[in-house]
Amino acid sequence: MSRSDAERLEDIRAAILRCIAYRDHLDSAELGSMAYDAVLRNLAVVGEAVKSLVVEQPRDGPAKLM
Repeated sequence: MSRSDAERLEDIRAAILRCIAYRDHLDSAELGSMAYDAVLRNLAVVGEAVKSLVVEQPRDGPAKLM
């Protein structure tokens, strides 16, 4: 079953919050590499969730740049 946009947005929010939490450990000699991997993994979660969001086009077509 496919997840709703609301669920995907919550996934994005949670992944961003985890990235922020891991930020404090990036300079740690003991945890730095694991924190870096965790941040990369959560950024991948954000990317996958964003790709799956439904984009609605306006009825009159896409916006035009001036």
